[in-house]
Amino acid sequence: MKINRQLNIVIPVEVEPEEPEVKDDDGKVVKEKKDAVVLYVHAEPIRKETFEAFFDIFGKAFTQIYMGGYSLTSGPRLAKLIITQIAKNTNRWDGPMGVEKALFPEIRRLTNVIMPVDGRWNVIPFEDAIKSELLSEDDLSEVENALCFFTVASVMNKKTELRLILDGMSFAWGSLVSSLNCTDFAATLKTSTEGASFGKKMPLSFIPS
Repeated sequence: MKINRQLNIVIPVEVEPEEPEVKDDDGKVVKEKKDAVVLYVHAEPIRKETFEAFFDIFGKAFTQIYMGGYSLTSGPRLAKLIITQIAKNTNRWDGPMGVEKALFPEIRRLTNVIMPVDGRWNVIPFEDAIKSELLSEDDLSEVENALCFFTVASVMNKKTELRLILDGMSFAWGSLVSSLNCTDFAATLKTSTEGASFGKKMPLSFIPS
């Protein structure tokens, strides 16, 4: 496995898989209860070019999070909301190079979801997971706010301090810090023994062969 020096974040999310319909002894259609399954949301830091394009947003968000009384417990729950508020108040929200159409999509592009399918771990883009409704609205809100906090911390803290910050986030939110890329991290997971079906719109094309 290749190990790089950048620190990535991995957020476990417990989800309820779809319950397949089966028929009981009387022929009545019922749903078979499935146990909750853990998915892993893996994200990498943004590139230097992205930081330079939005340095003013990151600077203000960093100050508001750390100087505004938000802790490692509340910061990861509010970071996307804080960035959105700053962008709208400074006319950096709209347009092709605004936060809505440039920064947030870039954060999502660097994020993948590792999920068990038919006894093995599959990696799909985070954007596809959103379209497929793999995560509930509440889970998606928590994950995206945590991703934004991770992004701000990664670009604004010194490298010597970043590990302590991310370890603190991990302690409060149950996330993991990893130097492995998404594919290599997936290879470290135990193989799932049971297939699962997720989401309402998951087409087979989203599941790599």
